[in-house]
Amino acid sequence: MIRFVLAALLLAGPAHAETVDQYWGKMVQERNEAPHNGQPDHDFAMTMVPLHRGAYDMAREYLRTGRDPALRAQAQRVMAQSQDTVRFLRGWQARSATGQGTK
Repeated sequence: MIRFVLAALLLAGPAHAETVDQYWGKMVQERNEAPHNGQPDHDFAMTMVPLHRGAYDMAREYLRTGRDPALRAQAQRVMAQSQDTVRFLRGWQARSATGQGTK
């Protein structure tokens, strides 16, 4: 998903490439700063949130100027899926904090 949006933005030209680099850098930094405790469920949930937020941001950027109808439709799907995924992961994190996340 992220690769699709990244490729579409990079093809849009140098100004978009710079914007993509900024979003990508932010996403990687947030992923690297996500707290990990060695427990696979926790670490997966913590790592995936910044990745999906980054996909959302890049898709939103594409929609600002992208013109291709098929790519625009895909960017809208990426945004919706990313929001759903982040919402699910945040819910899991909240349940996990109370001992209910792994059920």
